[in-house]
Amino acid sequence: MCCSCETPNRQNCSCAIYKTICLEQSCCWCCFFHLWSKELAKYDFYNAMFSAIFELFKTEKHLRVLKKIIKKINSDLIESRYNFKKLQSVDFTVELNDPNTSEPDLFEAIEQNLIYKIRHQTNEWQLILELGLVLLDLQKTYFTRSLYENLVQLTKSISESLYQITRLFITVTRTEYNLSLHTSTKEKILDLEANLSVFEDKLANKLQKN
Repeated sequence: MCCSCETPNRQNCSCAIYKTICLEQSCCWCCFFHLWSKELAKYDFYNAMFSAIFELFKTEKHLRVLKKIIKKINSDLIESRYNFKKLQSVDFTVELNDPNTSEPDLFEAIEQNLIYKIRHQTNEWQLILELGLVLLDLQKTYFTRSLYENLVQLTKSISESLYQITRLFITVTRTEYNLSLHTSTKEKILDLEANLSVFEDKLANKLQKN
């Protein structure tokens, strides 16, 4: 057992082989993803943003030039989530029970899977921030106060989750085998941190305007 979070992702986590108790939140993948999924279910960030922009297109015909950009972001999100689900579908308990699988190989497979999941999650956050920046470049009056409040919450949720996922990332052993993947994933995390800061500043400036 890990920390007894209600998640179907334990078999896709280090908890599949290490039967230890999590001492704090988000100290393993299944706990982290469970908490992030709860944030999504509570605030519905993506649907709120896409719904707002597509409603705007109905009344502001001249903004339809943005449609290709929005559709591209949506398409990239769908593709990213599809690949993400494939990573999450790996069941390490099957390999654990396979007599042909050595413990070092299984450990390496779990860590590589974790790095790829972190990459996909950071990529998803980058895409949603990209969508948010499109919204912030438009007139403030185009959108409701509740949408801007949702964007404020988005920055808080991503900021906290980025901290948690970074803590997960630093637990990964850097080896000759995963050096390139490890390095590029670290760069993605740093890029996301920088882009989140830009987004927070633009959102703050937007909210200060009359």
